[in-house]
Amino acid sequence: MAKTSCFDLDKLMATLNTDNPVEIFNAIRYVEQCKETAVPELLAAIPVQPDLVQRRIVGLLSGYSEENHDARLVESMLALLISPDPIIAGRAFDVLEGFITDIWPNLLALLPQCGSLIKLQLLQALNNVYDLRLISPLLQLLRETNCSSMRYTIIELLGKLASPGASEVIEIIETYADDPDHHVRTRVKRALDRLNATPLP
Repeated sequence: MAKTSCFDLDKLMATLNTDNPVEIFNAIRYVEQCKETAVPELLAAIPVQPDLVQRRIVGLLSGYSEENHDARLVESMLALLISPDPIIAGRAFDVLEGFITDIWPNLLALLPQCGSLIKLQLLQALNNVYDLRLISPLLQLLRETNCSSMRYTIIELLGKLASPGASEVIEIIETYADDPDHHVRTRVKRALDRLNATPLP
């Protein structure tokens, strides 16, 4: 005999029409209790819902992901990261941030299609990734961006990530020493102070 699912999508969708924090909390617990069936059904439901309901489903899954490192969320959240709706994209990013050390190449590939705020959030989150493979794509992004906030965020990242004496990184960062933005110039100085330090033997 087939096992009856504990999850009722229609019942859960009804709770998404509320802003009551208690009901939202209970909805998250409900998803946790029935996660084997609830998560795939919710993910499948997102694309066919209007934006308001999509926001609430992604918000619910974001709450669920705070205590559940569920890799089934990643593919759908990557697709939603480039949503034109900043709330949907932001909540998708909240989910993906917990996977950043594993999926940063996917995130960097999507970055040109993301909204400005998501771009900055993504770059700031990369502060927690210590992978030298980041250097090359970050240098490319630095060359291409016209956004000063992205420039100084990338320069700060490169200053932390690259090894002292890394000539290519130093040469490129030096080209921004006279940038018209004060924040860029400050990050350039900090990065170069570290990168020009004598490397340890």
